[in-house]
Amino acid sequence: MKKNFSLKIFNLIAKRVYKISKKRKLGWTWQQCQKWTSANLFKSYKGKSFSKIKVTDVDKDVIAVLEGKAIPSVSVTAKTTKKAEVCFNINQVTNDQTDDVGFYYLHDRIFGGENGEIGFDDNLKIAVEVDGLISTGLIKKYQLSSSDIKKLISDIRKLNLSSSDDSIIFKRALISDKISEINNPCNGYILITMLGSSADLGTVEIDMDVKEKDLTPELQAKIEEAKKLNEANQEAKRLKKKAINTKRPSQVEPKKVIVQPTAKTESEEKSSDKIQLETERYNALNRTLEILEQSYDKGLITKKQFQDRQQQIFNKFEKGGKI
Repeated sequence: MKKNFSLKIFNLIAKRVYKISKKRKLGWTWQQCQKWTSANLFKSYKGKSFSKIKVTDVDKDVIAVLEGKAIPSVSVTAKTTKKAEVCFNINQVTNDQTDDVGFYYLHDRIFGGENGEIGFDDNLKIAVEVDGLISTGLIKKYQLSSSDIKKLISDIRKLNLSSSDDSIIFKRALISDKISEINNPCNGYILITMLGSSADLGTVEIDMDVKEKDLTPELQAKIEEAKKLNEANQEAKRLKKKAINTKRPSQVEPKKVIVQPTAKTESEEKSSDKIQLETERYNALNRTLEILEQSYDKGLITKKQFQDRQQQIFNKFEKGGKI
């Protein structure tokens, strides 16, 4: 079966268009170059063997169209059946997922994380545009590299571009405003950019109110699972912090009043034993949670098993049981 190289061919042509537009100082964005490629050149190359396409020929064709000259004919070796594109509808992206966030939370918002974030669907169309740092153009989330977003966060921090807790904004936008395309899931995308950037100022946002109850049952269940995991993680952090801040026997300051050594009273011995016991309980809790986390990280237990066992540990600890 002959492979379909349509996407690879499209990206090759679009990249050459983008490079030539830069040389000619046309000021085109990556997204504009993609649209131009689709409208002017892609149909001429679609179906051709990728290995037989020469970059020099593509450049000549691009320049020919730009200068209004005739395009050399490109033979089509095989007819390809156009597959229906699968897209995640922006009307299934909740208000919580499009709330402004600090740049340091951007990776969690896109890919999911420990803060109750489920991440964006792989087939959601997005565009990450930050002046001078990143310009992905219109892509699907699965095409976005996690390392690119981590680098973006690092660059923003190094350049001290923002100290705001809501510096990254998310806009629902349409690719085409034609009536016939309004309800097409592939016609919408999420713009991810910084507040006040050129992309922010140049993009019209769709006014849309999407709440959790408007989502499919599958998405609602996914969000609920993320919330429970986040609550469990927060509780673990709270107990760990409490354990660290608990005053150890060695940290108790001795009284400055000099007294003759006497035998400890019964109440003093009980107090000392109580502190020692509480310290041992917190140390045991921390060790148990660390072992549980390691088992989950190694894939020895499922997420549900991790949550259940973690809750059992907390319940036992709160009731005063020995861990």
